[in-house]
Amino acid sequence: MTQRDKTLHLILVHSPRVGPSFWYPVANLLCAAGLRTHTPRLPSLEMSYPPFWLAHASAIANGLPEAGDVVLAAHSGSGVLLPAIGRLARNRNMSARIAGYVFIDCDLPQNGESRLDLFDAEEAAQLRTASRNNWLPQFTDKQLSPLITDADARAAFVAEQPLLSINVYEEALLVPDDWPEASCAYVQLSAYYPKSAAYAKAQGWQFTHLDAHHFLPVAEPQRFAKVLVEVVNALLRITNDQ
Repeated sequence: MTQRDKTLHLILVHSPRVGPSFWYPVANLLCAAGLRTHTPRLPSLEMSYPPFWLAHASAIANGLPEAGDVVLAAHSGSGVLLPAIGRLARNRNMSARIAGYVFIDCDLPQNGESRLDLFDAEEAAQLRTASRNNWLPQFTDKQLSPLITDADARAAFVAEQPLLSINVYEEALLVPDDWPEASCAYVQLSAYYPKSAAYAKAQGWQFTHLDAHHFLPVAEPQRFAKVLVEVVNALLRITNDQ
């Protein structure tokens, strides 16, 4: 009998509102520590089509390693994609196993709900009001400077933001009936997602709270990378004990 490949792969999924370089500082630290870390890019609007969530999830799932254990980690607006990515990955004729999900300061998906449905009413209204010509607003240097003090990191963040249609945040997403089929963890960085944090704790998920802010992975990659390693290791212990 062939022994299963247990090589661990950590997949860091960026929000549709930012680019993959959001994760590069953290990924570089994790790779240097010996953890196989991947930072796939969500397809742009020019390279995808509605439903955008399915195009995004398919792109990530199709690019996953073909063997080994895979932990999917997502920040902010990409968190709702993880169940679909996991399901599409399991549909492939590959030996890779989804070993866990890590939700990082994000909403948790609900079947048939859009990202804006998951916001509270005031936040959703503010985002719609701030959108211009159907495009979501982008983060500005002025907004980010109190949080991301490194000017180069902040400039790279601002420059890579894609133009994103509000349609991406208004379309309903589907969640597979069998999700979650693997262990889950939640990392709370800010006060933006109290319902998600409460749900994760109520479900007995591996839960980590940091007194920080939403963009901690960019602002303090060393601090965040250390925490993420601890979270993944704890998640894998739960998975291997099952």
